[in-house]
Amino acid sequence: MKKVPAIRIGVYLGRHAGSGGGMAVYAQSLFLALSRYVSEQGLRDCEFVLYGDSVVLSSVFFDGMESLDALSSAVPPHSLRPAGQYFKDLNNDGRRSDERKIRFLMRTLSSRGGRHLNMVLDQFIMPFRFLYDGIDLVHSTSNVGILATPLPQVVTVHDLYQGWPPQKASSRLASLVSFVYRGIFGVQSKRAERIICDTKSIEREVVARFGYPKSRIRTVFLGIDDSFKDHWQKRHSEDAIRDARRWLSKHDLQPGYLLLTASSDPRKNLEKSLLAWKSLSPSLRSHGLLVKCVDSGAKKKCKELLGNDEDVRYLAWLEREELPLLLACARAVLLATHAEGFGLPALEAFATGTPIVSGEIEVVKTFAPKSRGHLFLCDPLDQESIAEATRRALTEGIASACASLAGEGDAGSGSEKTVVTGAASAVGVPAMGSVRPGMNGTPRPRTFAETAEETYGVYRDLSYRCSRSLA
Repeated sequence: MKKVPAIRIGVYLGRHAGSGGGMAVYAQSLFLALSRYVSEQGLRDCEFVLYGDSVVLSSVFFDGMESLDALSSAVPPHSLRPAGQYFKDLNNDGRRSDERKIRFLMRTLSSRGGRHLNMVLDQFIMPFRFLYDGIDLVHSTSNVGILATPLPQVVTVHDLYQGWPPQKASSRLASLVSFVYRGIFGVQSKRAERIICDTKSIEREVVARFGYPKSRIRTVFLGIDDSFKDHWQKRHSEDAIRDARRWLSKHDLQPGYLLLTASSDPRKNLEKSLLAWKSLSPSLRSHGLLVKCVDSGAKKKCKELLGNDEDVRYLAWLEREELPLLLACARAVLLATHAEGFGLPALEAFATGTPIVSGEIEVVKTFAPKSRGHLFLCDPLDQESIAEATRRALTEGIASACASLAGEGDAGSGSEKTVVTGAASAVGVPAMGSVRPGMNGTPRPRTFAETAEETYGVYRDLSYRCSRSLA
């Protein structure tokens, strides 16, 4: 019987403005988890080529890949060797051993010419690169997918916001952009062998807008990455309290602030969110507003609307490992956005036990704990509604142990233990679909390990068809 070769899957990760964005976090977290799953399970039926720029295929990503049992190799932008030359037996004793073959090839794409130009050029170059590398199946996300390739594709759809924004277009250019995206999504839906959606609402929208067969859609919920998983596991311990104190001291912050991530993206609803906070009573504003902002345009907008308000602090870039403490030390998170594709900020806030203020967005409600005190809904188009939901979050929300540190004694004091116990008893039970029971039967947040396992299942189902064609 002829041996069927491993299926080679090309994963196009796209181009990224910054590694803190949802798409980059999704790409890095998912494929680190995927490589760990392949390694731990000893899977031999697939080979992977990851295509991305240096933002997502970063040194941190490479370090994570190198720590795994599954062998991987990084290819610089100038390399002209096809992928097939890397996926070879590494033994030197003359015997073939499938265990010693490369499983993951990371091909860094050139950044010359700028991100936006390269995104356009990729549409023409990547189909030829896929053929050159012997790719059998392509996986990409809907807003950066390669349209011209004849290969079977898996397309992940996080949202359709770019094509159908909830608010009216502010200019002719915005209308043109939406028109172009609608065309792109339409072409992708016709060519995709499988579509992966993050939530059931996105699945329903894909079926309604494109008539895509529901039987070929897989809903794969997202999860928290290792940084948030580690924090969740020790969130009620004295170690978590000590970590929070050290982090607050490092950034000269007091716990219990309202956290807002500022962005110039129109869907993030920055202006209404800032004005809603500004309309709160002085006693509520005294909690402080912490604005996480790496966008210079967004920070300028904040300054224009808030002036030199002494209750407002700004933080720029933070390492990924610091984000759990940033969220855990907040009294609440203001997330009054028009749309959330990935929904990672909400999922991560819930994982740290921090309440959020949000519009009625399905991706947020999917992950929300069932108990009261964690999710405060508002109308993102109504400034007063945002302000009222924020007021309730600050006064009625169930604060995490780290956010309740104000006025507490040193680590190990009796008062601190009281705070930890109280917070532990107040943690809500996450909704079905966002959790899987832990070893002791208690609910825990869903992780990217589960997302990776289910994504690999989609690959495996399609690989059988490719295997028959290769046999």
